[in-house]
Amino acid sequence: MKEVEQEVKKPNLKLLVGTHASGDEQGIYQLDFNPTTGELLNSEHLVKENNSGYLYLSKDGKRVYSSNGAVPGSISAFEWNADGSKLNRTANVTSEGDGACYIELSPNEDLLAAANYGSGGIVLYNVDETGKIIGKPEARKHVGNGPHDNQKSPHAHCVKFSKGGRFSLRRRFRN
Repeated sequence: MKEVEQEVKKPNLKLLVGTHASGDEQGIYQLDFNPTTGELLNSEHLVKENNSGYLYLSKDGKRVYSSNGAVPGSISAFEWNADGSKLNRTANVTSEGDGACYIELSPNEDLLAAANYGSGGIVLYNVDETGKIIGKPEARKHVGNGPHDNQKSPHAHCVKFSKGGRFSLRRRFRN
């Protein structure tokens, strides 16, 4: 019997993408990414959101968090609707600064941190077991400047949690 070669097709990956578009086009989109060809297909607008940037998906895939790079900055939380075709906003809270550019949940998902590029600080919120952002934020503002004209103030680029979640690590640039 002759062996027949069969082409194995890799499934497309689902991507969530935040945009800095304006008007009706702003918000969060879902795209299909073909890892073989590099094509992005089937763009679907999930929810309108102001300057959604970095997105973070909960471990169970039921919630999405967005850094919103507006002035003032904010953080939004979303849950999928019943059939998983749209996102519903469940919260929008201040990022305690301008230009929220990065967010992350702690490893056990009880803390949410955001970095504010525009104002150079970070913020930390508590998150309950249902993924809801709760309580008052704890914010820290960096000070300083850099050696170049465009570095007159600090710019927080990222905030990460250590593997155990006991510490938050942040990156900022200054001299």
